[in-house]
Amino acid sequence: MFQDCADAKFDRDDFNFDGVCFPDELLLEFEEREFITDVVFSNCTFNGPVSFRKCVFQQKAKFSNAEFKAGVNVEFCEFREEADFSKSSFEDYTEFSGSDFKSSVTFADCNFVGWVSMAVGFEHRTDFVAAVFKSEVDFSDSEFRGETRFWGTTFESAADFTETKAFAELNFSDATFVDAVRFGTPRWKSYSFGLNAEVSFEHARVDQPGRVSFHTVELKPSWFINVDSRRFVFTNVNWNSVSIAKNISAADPPELLAIAYRNLAVNAEENHRYGEASTFRYLAMDTRRLTEYSFPGLDWVLRKINHRWAWRIANRRWGRIAFWRLSWWYWLASGYGERSFRAFVVLLGIWLLFALSFTRVGFVVSDKNSMNNSDVTPSKYEASGRPLDFPRAVIYTAGVMTLQKPEPRPQTNTAHAFVILATVLGPLQAALLALAIRRKFIR
Repeated sequence: MFQDCADAKFDRDDFNFDGVCFPDELLLEFEEREFITDVVFSNCTFNGPVSFRKCVFQQKAKFSNAEFKAGVNVEFCEFREEADFSKSSFEDYTEFSGSDFKSSVTFADCNFVGWVSMAVGFEHRTDFVAAVFKSEVDFSDSEFRGETRFWGTTFESAADFTETKAFAELNFSDATFVDAVRFGTPRWKSYSFGLNAEVSFEHARVDQPGRVSFHTVELKPSWFINVDSRRFVFTNVNWNSVSIAKNISAADPPELLAIAYRNLAVNAEENHRYGEASTFRYLAMDTRRLTEYSFPGLDWVLRKINHRWAWRIANRRWGRIAFWRLSWWYWLASGYGERSFRAFVVLLGIWLLFALSFTRVGFVVSDKNSMNNSDVTPSKYEASGRPLDFPRAVIYTAGVMTLQKPEPRPQTNTAHAFVILATVLGPLQAALLALAIRRKFIR
């Protein structure tokens, strides 16, 4: 009797079954059917398996608050209008492989008990907000072309996002990963995320961080703000746009980006990627330098005038030329001990600067017969000393910077001061150069 009534509605293209409970003996197979009107199965209970394989939904498909007690097959379907599966329960396997959602779709607050296959094309906004996947879920070979939200989604078993491509926002904020989760494209040796992709793991809870892996994929450091990435597995990763300008956001304090850089640096160093670790350490320090201001009295003045634009101008300006801060000099001298070329250039500059200085200050004259100036008496040379010529000054400076105490000795107070400065600054800069080189290759 129930089967006859259902068949009669099917024949009339009437698919409004809101609130109906389908018995398990009822055969619900709609394979290769084209639905030209709205399909409404909201608040329904399906006690037996149901199949929509290779169907075309020209109008809205409504499956909200439905209960699927047995398996669901929605393979190779095409949804041309909105599809709503929110708050539904899938107690057995769920198969969506090969389907294509041309419009928005929501699986918000769904409960997936059995394994799920979602190798799907999502063309517009997609919601998995607060959904729960109790068994394994497979999103491999999917495409997310619109905004996709996994806010608060719980993955209690392994989640596979390999071979998945994203071209817009892919948001895992506040998601929970209990087991393994994999991203990337190791099979095709290409990169998953398009130029406009933005991924977020902000405040995600990761119970087994060592089982979160990214293989052969392009990533941005800002995607790991407010999540501890120190134990994630990064294999053959291309860090695209690591610069601060490409990662900083007005929505997040700069300190959070600095922490993300620092966590990635720890991860790289623990896995012996020392060049990468050096880059992230530098960016962590530089984020703070470029976003801090501490000019004496400036903070008080800006609070008084209360101009946000004035704060931003000062923030950018003084963070770049804060010569009163020790960290600024550390950046200038060696890039926080991470830039070997800069440290070498500064060391060379110190050498040449003091060499030029020694051609202008007086030293003890050891050979009075070599004096050619008949207008100046020997006693005056002994009192004021004679500058060194440039070739001699270069060699002399090298001796001073390597703590050799070369001859002749400085005679004037100015010469003494320059020798002391060269004795301090030269070895200090050489040590910074050695540190920068070391960090590129070893811990």
